[in-house]
Amino acid sequence: MKKTGFIKRAWIRENNINQYGDNSHKSKRMYETKDDNLGRRLFLVQKEKAVEDAFEKIRRRMGPEWSSFSTSDWDILKNILGEVWTSIDRHRWGTYSFSKLSKNDINSLIIIGREVKAKPPLTNDGLKALDNILSKTI
Repeated sequence: MKKTGFIKRAWIRENNINQYGDNSHKSKRMYETKDDNLGRRLFLVQKEKAVEDAFEKIRRRMGPEWSSFSTSDWDILKNILGEVWTSIDRHRWGTYSFSKLSKNDINSLIIIGREVKAKPPLTNDGLKALDNILSKTI
């Protein structure tokens, strides 16, 4: 009898059966991944969060004027903010006050964003121009 119980418990463990008698939880386990993949994903999540926060501050600042920008302008603005975030140190990013950007500043960011989109990557001159625009808010 004891031998049968031991064999049954071993079979349950081997087949990853839970206490309720099923193994449906197997498909819900997180896949193993390498640390560098986790690091990349964390970097992207942090970037997306920083860009979304900045974008929301700009949107709130603009108020009704925000509707004068097209959705493609919004996408370009998000993209160029992401480029800036990846190119500068986090302390510098934290000094920018996105809620103080004027409509002309935003238009300038979008123009540079279009240039970068047409002819990637972001050059040092482009980064300096973006930094000059964003530095006005400090």
